[in-house]
Amino acid sequence: MTLGPFVYIALSSLKTQISPLMGEVAFTPTMLNYEEVLFDRTSDYFRNFANSLIVTTTSTALVMVIGFFAGYSLFRMRWPMSVVNAFLVWSMAFNLIPAVSLAGAWYEMARSVGLANDYLAVIFAYTTLHLPMALWLLASFFREIPRELEEAAYIDGAGFVALSHCQILTPSSGSRCALIFAPCNKNSAQRRSTSHMIRSKQ
Repeated sequence: MTLGPFVYIALSSLKTQISPLMGEVAFTPTMLNYEEVLFDRTSDYFRNFANSLIVTTTSTALVMVIGFFAGYSLFRMRWPMSVVNAFLVWSMAFNLIPAVSLAGAWYEMARSVGLANDYLAVIFAYTTLHLPMALWLLASFFREIPRELEEAAYIDGAGFVALSHCQILTPSSGSRCALIFAPCNKNSAQRRSTSHMIRSKQ
């Protein structure tokens, strides 16, 4: 049941354009779709793929780094719990805002500072959109880690950088970071294709 939709998509890619609309089950496989996407003169697939790879990888890396330290600070830097709760609620409320409602304002902002049609504008936008989710997940993760574990590492001589990056927190947060990495990449790729279509129409 899990692989069924992926099998259907793979089979549909081997059909002609009219075949799925007619609901044909038996069909003759064809590679015309792949040839048109990859090798047609009007197609710019490889350039678009490279653009998506750059944007999604960079924005996801920024989300994970910023979310890591922000989540750590919320439960380790002696913030009042009222401030922590208000910040987390605000981050989730921002995550509920449809991205399309912000696109116009962000486009005007990027154009006003000379970042229109630039990687940085898209990277900053995707980082802003995905950071609330990453912050919520990593903050809840750091809340579950016993403070005594870090105190023991400090007693053994571990510095802050070694403690947070190499010895305890980063290895322990590998699964949570993977949970963040996958949806951020997927959403960035989808939004990147949408923004590319909008920009091409403009």
